[in-house]
Amino acid sequence: MNNDGRFGFFARTLAGDRTILVELDRILGQAHAVNIDFRGAARSRLLDRVGLLLYGIEREFYLLDGIDPRAANDHARAGDLVLAIGRLLAQAREGAFAFGRALERASAPDLDKGFELDVRVALGQAFDGCVALVGELERSFAQPFTQDSPECEQSRRPSAWMSWRILNLAVCVLPREERRRYLDEYASELHDLTQVEGLSGRTQIGYALRLLARTPALVFVLRSSASQASQRRIHAESSPYRVENT
Repeated sequence: MNNDGRFGFFARTLAGDRTILVELDRILGQAHAVNIDFRGAARSRLLDRVGLLLYGIEREFYLLDGIDPRAANDHARAGDLVLAIGRLLAQAREGAFAFGRALERASAPDLDKGFELDVRVALGQAFDGCVALVGELERSFAQPFTQDSPECEQSRRPSAWMSWRILNLAVCVLPREERRRYLDEYASELHDLTQVEGLSGRTQIGYALRLLARTPALVFVLRSSASQASQRRIHAESSPYRVENT
């Protein structure tokens, strides 16, 4: 798929996600109007839409991975845009997952309306932000460099897009609840190293590879911490000396 087709498909996929979000709003509005229990058919319909959102977001990550900022007119700006779009998609994915998890665990006749609203607003902002950034990214490809330009030669060097792909791989194997935090942290560090310290593309990739190499140890630490926290909570709840608040 060439860049023109990829950007067009990207825009259509984002528009589809926006439509699904409108459907979520409509289903929730109807359910709240008659106080429907979310353990029934309403929850099933909502979970179906959340699944479609998550599928759409994964397709967008796939499309983003196929965009090479080195071919853009302003490859440095294009690399920053690719990184920013990836962060917004990660936020959207975590928001959709959190909403789906809340639906699966809901046992009360209603969900927390404040939580619902926060998630839907965050998802809408993430998708709107992606639409704007994808449009800007597409414009950066409108006037490609000539083969003789010095900028074209510079753009052939390893750049932020490869670093981003490595970071995304490193984050994807972390526990789901930790991915957004570490993606933001890694992306912020890479941006600071690039913009402030002026690291070369090769050094950026080396930094991302070092993070990837540390991932197995980080996964072990995060899972061990989660297990210990769970054991402490179970022990506290079962302790005969537990004092109930009155």
